[in-house]
Amino acid sequence: EAKGLPLVEQPVLTEGEAAKELGEALKGFEPGKNTREEIEGKGES
Repeated sequence: EAKGLPLVEQPVLTEGEAAKELGEALKGFEPGKNTREEIEGKGES
């Protein structure tokens, strides 16, 4: 096993990029109107 490496390697998204990905996944998300936390909360309810 390689040591010293992150368990999951993934690109770091900016808030805008993350918002775009969430928007595409949820279809109806309007970037700039909702925060990531609000979207994630809605997804659970």
